[in-house]
Amino acid sequence: MLTFASPLYLWGLLALAVPVALHLLRLRRTRREVVFPSVRHLRMTRLPQEGHRRLRQWLLLLTRLAALACACLLLAGPSLKRTAPPGAAGGRHDRRAVIVLDLSASMATGERLRRALALVRQRSDELLAEGMVGLAVTGVPEAALLEPTAERWRLEEALSSLSASHATGEPGAAIRQALAWLQGATDRRLLVVSDFQALDWERRWQLVPHDVRLELHDVRNPSDAAEQGGCGIAEVTGARVSEHRVRVQVTLYSSSSREERRTLTVEAGGVTQTQEVTLPPGGRLRPVVILDGVAPGAEGEARLTPDGFPRDDRACFWADGAPPRQILLAVVGDRDSLSPAEAAFVSTALESVGEGAARRFVTAVKEIELLEPEELAQQDALLLLGSAGRLQSVMDEPVRQLLSRGGLVLATPGDAPGDELRCLSRLGLDFGEYRGQAGRGADGLPDDGIAAVASGSALHGLFPKVSESDLFRFTIRRHSRLRPASRALVHLTGLSGDPLLVECQAGQGRGLWLAFNLAPPASDFQLTSAFLPLLHELLLTITRPDAGLRRLVCGQKAEDRSGFGLDTTCPGLYRDGAALVEVNADRREADLRHLDVAEMRELLLDGDDQRAAGQDASSAGTGRDWAGWLAVALCAAFLLELLLAHLKDRRQLSPRRRLEEETP
Repeated sequence: MLTFASPLYLWGLLALAVPVALHLLRLRRTRREVVFPSVRHLRMTRLPQEGHRRLRQWLLLLTRLAALACACLLLAGPSLKRTAPPGAAGGRHDRRAVIVLDLSASMATGERLRRALALVRQRSDELLAEGMVGLAVTGVPEAALLEPTAERWRLEEALSSLSASHATGEPGAAIRQALAWLQGATDRRLLVVSDFQALDWERRWQLVPHDVRLELHDVRNPSDAAEQGGCGIAEVTGARVSEHRVRVQVTLYSSSSREERRTLTVEAGGVTQTQEVTLPPGGRLRPVVILDGVAPGAEGEARLTPDGFPRDDRACFWADGAPPRQILLAVVGDRDSLSPAEAAFVSTALESVGEGAARRFVTAVKEIELLEPEELAQQDALLLLGSAGRLQSVMDEPVRQLLSRGGLVLATPGDAPGDELRCLSRLGLDFGEYRGQAGRGADGLPDDGIAAVASGSALHGLFPKVSESDLFRFTIRRHSRLRPASRALVHLTGLSGDPLLVECQAGQGRGLWLAFNLAPPASDFQLTSAFLPLLHELLLTITRPDAGLRRLVCGQKAEDRSGFGLDTTCPGLYRDGAALVEVNADRREADLRHLDVAEMRELLLDGDDQRAAGQDASSAGTGRDWAGWLAVALCAAFLLELLLAHLKDRRQLSPRRRLEEETP
């Protein structure tokens, strides 16, 4: 059936009569001859008609009529649609419907999922009587669940295995798959069954074309005010305070407008403790639980009395908290080297903790000549203590991999600082240009010391003033001089103005260059105790926050250290080498913000075709747009008209040129 988007422009076809009438009137024009006596002996010469726009040739007239007709039809917007005849062969397969079912975590609230499944079964029974029905789901990794089928048992089998996930919904993949299944059908329907939570649907998808009939079904029950959960667990943090004692802090939140009373249960390593908590309206509470007799490495779980939204009432955690960061100290094996003394100082600085405090670092010492590539796979930081120049080329790729996953490389100068800086530059660590040695025994320069901590440094909060810390009262006998690179960050500056601690980026990782050795022959450490916490806090701040413990939400895409994907479909605890992983439900799914059906229709429909979204479904079917062909015909008619007019002008001007040439 031929239809027009703007049929009023068809009245323009009446203008075709104007050039035809002008042409006919021109043909009927009579010619009168008047003879003047004074010119009767002159030879008669045929002069050409003036004006190339006079319509005197039928071909030129037809060309201009065709151009005018194409322009009118193009403005009218013709479209040819073929509607499948009733009872035609294969008509059942040409009618398809796909149901997009929301299985995000918010659908576990109250009776939403039960109502959604009942609605899907009801509509699928009605649609199967006319054609084929498919099913796509959101909130789970597999967006494509069941292709359109005419078999009722297959659809029922798929529905019986569904449950609300723990993840945030991702409707884009499901809608794209549904539209791909609907391609080629004459009657296309898309049904969306959801609670239309704003967190899942607030993005403007605009994927659904106007010739797809869109049905939106909201499964929320507005009359059930107690359906939504009002309290949940935001975070659980464990920490070991002694050999058999664990301290657990649980962060609770409330979105309710009234005071809520709940029962909190914390369990770890077979030890359970329960306490009653009262949450203020719209506030937070952080109760602390002490568990005795918990073995090291135990897994824990915190549970809150279930409410209407149970997904955030349970959280998994590691009882010991974040494990210590793994630090490898690479030293030079020579007997006269200062590396062993540096390693002893660094180990003391990193592993010394207060009474009852958890260890933040675990250090291991290895000679640089005996270092193997696989030894860096589980490390969070590599400290090259005067040994960067002896790093073998076989270790280049393992060091780059350490930096790519967010690791840290710290280097101190050895016997040849210039060569060591060039070696680090080969690994992607550009600290700057080496300018030689300074201090006692070099160039006669005096001893140096720390003058200031940069305001942008992570250490600035620890040592804001020179007069309040003995960090600035020890002597640096010898250090390397460096002109920092443009993108490098200087943490410490010496009294001479030379940078003493420089940081640079290398992919996701970081590098540190300390201009002096951490050994008594290079620095007078007997005068200060502030450098021990400085080194401890520096490495704690610069190493990755998730180096020891990673907290993920369900549905989040993540990889382990080997590059394999982690299973985040359900809450759980995993070991990733020496690191620990916690996966819990996304508490944002308890958000109370929802969209209504009108807003959802605006977000889903194609923005250019919303004016046709409510058209009669009986006219749905495959169509053909003739606008492109008409535009091509219009351009061809104009070009042909220009060509014919040009040829006509040449024929009319040729006799005049001959007359001008013959006239003396």
